[in-house]
Amino acid sequence: MILFEIVQNVAWITLNRPQCRNAMNSEMLGHLEEAVARCAEDSDIKVVVIRGMSPAFCAGSDLNELGQLNMDQICALEARKAAFTQHCAA
Repeated sequence: MILFEIVQNVAWITLNRPQCRNAMNSEMLGHLEEAVARCAEDSDIKVVVIRGMSPAFCAGSDLNELGQLNMDQICALEARKAAFTQHCAA
C-alpha cells in the first residue's frame, strides 16, 4: 500500500493503490503514519515527498471502506486523517 525509499537524504513515500486511484483507507493511513514517523526519527532525512502511483495522487477517502462503517467509526477515521494532515503541515 505504501512504497518507501530514501535517496540522497530524501524520503520518497508513494501511495500504492493505483487500482482505486490511491483512495485512502485505514490500512493505508496506518502505513503512511508509520512512514512519516520513521522519517521524523531519522536525522539524515532532510526532505519527505509523498506522491501517488499513477494515475492519481489520491482520490480521497476510500468510499468502499466508509460504506461498511457506522457514523461513529467514519467520524473517528476522518478525524484521524485530519490529525495526520495537520501534523504533517506543522
